[in-house]
Amino acid sequence: MKPEDVKKLADLSRVELSEQDLQKMPGEIDSILGYIKNISEVANSTEESVIESATTRNVTRADEFIGEFANTQGLIDEAPQAQDKYVRVKKIL
Repeated sequence: MKPEDVKKLADLSRVELSEQDLQKMPGEIDSILGYIKNISEVANSTEESVIESATTRNVTRADEFIGEFANTQGLIDEAPQAQDKYVRVKKIL
């Protein structure tokens, strides 16, 4: 990237840069873009290997009823609002 490119980017983004910044920025931007390219390459290669090695399997378990909570009434009594055996909460949808 050349200083002229940095100047054009600065003008488009309405950022004022000193002459010293215009000379320093091309190297920094090139370094950042190179780093992003490396990350992208690693992410793409990792994604492909994960997809290749993935096996389809069901990881769910059957629901089991293990009984009621031992202190249900105590829990309901501590709630700010309750109705019968239920805790009332604010509507969120």
